Amino acid sequence: MRKILTIFILIIVSFGLFGCFSNRSDKGDCQFNHSLMEEGVLSVNYELLNPNLKLNDNESGFVCYVDKEVIVFSVGKRNKLDVGPLVDTEYLAVYNFKKKQVVRYFYTMTESFICDVIPYHNGILYSTYKRSRIEKQIFEWEVVYINSQGKKLLDEGQCTSYEMIPSFTLINSKPVYLLENISNGKYICCIKRITNMRLSTIFISKTYKLLETTIDGNGKQYCFLAVEDNQPMLIIGDEKEILIEYKIQGKINSFDINKKYALISLQEDSLQQSLHTLDLKSKKELKYNFEEGLYRLTGGTGEDCLCVDWEFTPYQINLEKQCIFKLKKPKKYENESQSISFYPISNLRYVISLDIDDKWSLYLMDLE
Repeated sequence: MRKILTIFILIIVSFGLFGCFSNRSDKGDCQFNHSLMEEGVLSVNYELLNPNLKLNDNESGFVCYVDKEVIVFSVGKRNKLDVGPLVDTEYLAVYNFKKKQVVRYFYTMTESFICDVIPYHNGILYSTYKRSRIEKQIFEWEVVYINSQGKKLLDEGQCTSYEMIPSFTLINSKPVYLLENISNGKYICCIKRITNMRLSTIFISKTYKLLETTIDGNGKQYCFLAVEDNQPMLIIGDEKEILIEYKIQGKINSFDINKKYALISLQEDSLQQSLHTLDLKSKKELKYNFEEGLYRLTGGTGEDCLCVDWEFTPYQINLEKQCIFKLKKPKKYENESQSISFYPISNLRYVISLDIDDKWSLYLMDLE
């Protein structure tokens, strides 16, 4: 669920022109140079959310998880570090949509910034790092469960950067997380599943090297970025196996997955941008050309996808109808440029975060 935060880091990886995919069993068709019909501006219903976190002057709050029932915020204070995240999380606050208020607090009191969490068994799973080791360029991660009774360490390891700590998603209603681990000089990446506090491995590789630990899911399948033999790929799989290895030869702007498609936005050269879509059932690929890049692709369990351009203009892409709509912003922000992040709840419902000068507003967004 990571890294669609109100403070966001774009990781752009440079390679050649465009990509095609290989499938472990069948090979689909590659069809390029399609275009999405521009259908004008889509009206959107917005409802302002007021989580009322009651932040102190030196505290900051960040969205780190959203589902149809709750939003989880990571709340912390500015630290004195020059290396790594500049905020240390003090507690996680759980906001309930129906009650329209924060209903639970989990005091982590960590010397690290928590940005990836998932509710689980009346508590919360989160990943973090050991800050005391960062200054020595040793990056150790932990997966922790916290509830009203305290904390429980579930897993730990070592990664290549504090940005490479594990990331969560839900597959078949069970939490899974993508990780890298270095032990005795040997590197592996894998995906583990948590069932009743027990860990099991559903995927492991000694040849993939992760580009980042972001893992996105649609509830049944997941996708992530990796390199094998100097070839960057978008890896798509399910609980049983890797389904597609999509070979990338462009600059990666963004990627995600929805109910029917995996999507990746690429910069092919200084003038050409493109969106590649992979039909998860037929394995058919389409390429759509754009003059501008698409960023913060957000899929989820629905059939559509949201994104922004470099000016943070929001769009909805309907891949079934092969059309793209510009989205109206909340009236207060219609004429302003601000950072925008999306968090899917259901097919046509999202939470949207707008950030201007480190001051954010949250809205419940219903698409028509």
